[in-house]
Amino acid sequence: MKYSTQYAHPQGALPRLAPDRWGSSPLKALALVALSAAVAAGCGASEDSSANGSATGGSGGSAGQTGAASIEFSNEGTLEVAPLVAIELAVQVRPEGQHSVRFSLTGDSLDASLAATEVTTDSSGVATTTLFAPSHVTSFNVRAAVGTEVSASKTVSVSEQGFGTLRVTPEYSGGREVTSWTASVHPGRRCSDLSGNPPPDGALWTTVSPGQTIEIDSVPAGTYSAVTLRASQFAGGCSDLAGVMAGETKSVAVQVINRPLQLSETELDMTLGLDDLNYDWELGLDTARASAKAALLGESESDIDALLDAMAQSLPSGDAALFQSSRDSGAWDAQVAAWIGSGAEKVLRSTLDQWFEASASRLSGDQVLIGKLQAVGSSPGWGTWHLEEVAGLAPAKAGFPADIGKLSLSADPDDSLLLGGSFYFFPSRLVVSAAEQQAISASGTATAPEALAEVIDCDGLGASLAGQGVLFEGCDGVCGALACREGLSHLFKRARDASGDTPATLTFSAAAATEIDSEARPTGVQGTWVGEIEGSTQAPLSISGSAKGAQSLPPQ
Repeated sequence: MKYSTQYAHPQGALPRLAPDRWGSSPLKALALVALSAAVAAGCGASEDSSANGSATGGSGGSAGQTGAASIEFSNEGTLEVAPLVAIELAVQVRPEGQHSVRFSLTGDSLDASLAATEVTTDSSGVATTTLFAPSHVTSFNVRAAVGTEVSASKTVSVSEQGFGTLRVTPEYSGGREVTSWTASVHPGRRCSDLSGNPPPDGALWTTVSPGQTIEIDSVPAGTYSAVTLRASQFAGGCSDLAGVMAGETKSVAVQVINRPLQLSETELDMTLGLDDLNYDWELGLDTARASAKAALLGESESDIDALLDAMAQSLPSGDAALFQSSRDSGAWDAQVAAWIGSGAEKVLRSTLDQWFEASASRLSGDQVLIGKLQAVGSSPGWGTWHLEEVAGLAPAKAGFPADIGKLSLSADPDDSLLLGGSFYFFPSRLVVSAAEQQAISASGTATAPEALAEVIDCDGLGASLAGQGVLFEGCDGVCGALACREGLSHLFKRARDASGDTPATLTFSAAAATEIDSEARPTGVQGTWVGEIEGSTQAPLSISGSAKGAQSLPPQ
């Protein structure tokens, strides 16, 4: 209903509440008109009160008794009204029938009021109430709802001097992709009255696609306004407008700036890769492999010597002495070397080398360290990275902590996410566990010691050492085979734990371009990282790789 027809009323004109007619108090005038309207309604009521709907001033509200599917105002467009005008509002609820409709005012309604806030529709689904316009220039919304699921809203613009149009031009130099612009007007407010980026929308608003003209009609003339503009909820701005004249189309430019990345809501599946052919990384891995092989050998002179020593250690102390005596008298070292054949002196270390070489590809590429990056509570600047996988292994098996601890988490103005911190790991566990995965895959066994037992042929070796009898009293060939397997398990564990209790420390920093959602929350990152490893070699090692992240998906 436009300004030129604001006094029209289907059941007779309701008066404009001019102060010169009712006195200086707008509230007093409103009360008088509300009273006269209520008396008129009471005098004209029939026995069938549902014909015009029943109204109450209560604050309650209930869902439609017949199950409303939709509701809409019969008044078209924005209602342009003068101050202190009384205007009838009607809504149509479908399907037709009796429904309880709750009316309310939202936004800057000032001293506006409604004659009735809860109205029952007539049999055709129509409900009416009277709006008493406020005494000053503003804009606001009237909301009509049936229950909690079905509602409609009508914008009301109030001015004594008429209405104009604003044409809004965005000034945006940010790099984020804009899919729509939403502009709004807050009559009687200044930008300093609004908070947040983007600032909240006013009751008068419009949304258009980029490149389309942004125009807002029904802007009250004769007052200053705050004009806001936003792109989703990730960028926004505000400009103060001195005023617009009735019938005028006025242009206003709004500078729009990016909302800072909302890092407090970061939750990404984060992956750090390692560059192929990185000399320092390969040096660190080779050093760890050499340490593992040295630990396997221990103080022994050969792999045969180490294996027989480990077999003896797997036995009870009394049996270990008998084992050693039989070993010396039976020249078992030479017998085992002959049993294994060529390369016997390094058979275990050579097998490890084969596994090391075959598993090297697991320790580089773009998916080496995989985990979940999350912000720490609402505290800005901190995050945690919970490791879920390292080179295809569980973190503990690979020698890494599952929870890395606090990491610095921040962002550049150009939407680059910055991540940094340090954590420890045990290099020998990483290389030996990766080798074990290769051994299991190649041999079909459950563990690397079982794969070594197949290389040695522990069953055959036990029988060979027993000959036609026993290795020593109480230990036959089966006992010897078991000692072989347990000895290999002991040697493999020694190799895996070569780093001992002295881990290496990796300090790193990552920078990645960030994808965001409509609220400026990170949904994906892609960039690089650099780091330095100390403790695995005499000099620090410099490493680097890719950094990628994607929004965590809920479990299926």
